[in-house]
Amino acid sequence: VSAVAALSLISLDLHAFRPMKPYKATFSASVTAGEPVVASRRMACGYLDYRHFYDGRYPSVEHRYADYMDCKRCGSDALFTFRGEVVINDYLLVGGEVSYQHVWAPIYSGFNDKRQEIRHGHFLYLMPEARLCFFRTRLSTLSSAVSAGIGLYDGTRQHVHPEIQLYPISYTIGTTVYGKVELSGGTMFCGISFGAGVRF
Repeated sequence: VSAVAALSLISLDLHAFRPMKPYKATFSASVTAGEPVVASRRMACGYLDYRHFYDGRYPSVEHRYADYMDCKRCGSDALFTFRGEVVINDYLLVGGEVSYQHVWAPIYSGFNDKRQEIRHGHFLYLMPEARLCFFRTRLSTLSSAVSAGIGLYDGTRQHVHPEIQLYPISYTIGTTVYGKVELSGGTMFCGISFGAGVRF
């Protein structure tokens, strides 16, 4: 029995390190969890910072009637991403991703410490992408990617903004259907994403 088990393990190891099947395209969906630091800045664009009333500064008269946003109390849902990539060669994939995020923040008016409303924002990102695979086996890959494009915002004073996102490390496991985890950071979101995909 032990000999059979040993042969099975050796067979799995050999299978894992065979060259990956020459797929032509890959599609994946992922969810990123993290802090909405960048999203809160986008929401606050055009607003004064609510904290300035309480840091020893004396606001001007017109500030009494302005809208203020408390960036520290901003919140967001996860970032949802759908990505499609075309395989150029064994190491390079190019494609694009579409991402969506819902963000909200409290708005205050003048010196009133009472919350006036919750401002909701809907962020849509359209991002061309290039990915470099630096380690590939039949069952797993390690890669890095960079994407740059635009963000379209509903619910903010600035509706279009250039964006850039980096994926310094991305790991997938599986063949035709695979799972993935990657670290991401940039102007879209900063955190860790989990997802699944399919190769053709």
